[in-house]
Amino acid sequence: LELCTAVDDEFRLSQHEKSAICASSVSLDTLWEHLTRACDDPAFFSVASGVRSEFSGVSSLSFSAELLRTSGCQRFGFGCRDVPADDGDVLMVTGISRGGCVEAWNDECARQRTPWKRLLLCSVVLSVNGVAGECARMRNELSASTHAVLIVCNPPSVHEALLMLRAFRTAAPVPPGSAFWAAHTAHGTARRDHVFV
Repeated sequence: LELCTAVDDEFRLSQHEKSAICASSVSLDTLWEHLTRACDDPAFFSVASGVRSEFSGVSSLSFSAELLRTSGCQRFGFGCRDVPADDGDVLMVTGISRGGCVEAWNDECARQRTPWKRLLLCSVVLSVNGVAGECARMRNELSASTHAVLIVCNPPSVHEALLMLRAFRTAAPVPPGSAFWAAHTAHGTARRDHVFV
């Protein structure tokens, strides 16, 4: 449960717009690696799925992330999976590459002590440069742009992240009622605050 607590602490930090010391990309990468490896053990997954925190089951905070790449050949540095949803499709972050724009963004957020603006494992991208609701169009916008403004929600707790990981690993739909981003797709995302990297 120590791993669950460490992961939940990072997700908890992502739910308050409050300055705080937070993990850098290297530390986050190690944490996500341990979590994904541990999820291969059915006993861990069973116990960890039952861990609930104060943010379990609540709507997630949304934020904007502005990513810049020098050319179309450079990658933004995150893997994603299409997540179909009744209120509009989203992209789920399935991994973050070393040396990419997202890693640089997360490191800058750690330096600036803005943990709520980091893209974490199982984050959902609601829109890319204003394109929302269709995964194919969001992916096209990412591939065609060197400047991408993402509207994102992080899972509010380890419980929601594990539900997303299970759906990703089994290619199953997201369980009903676990779309922590639903309030933002239903009411729109007017967030426009940016930190430039």
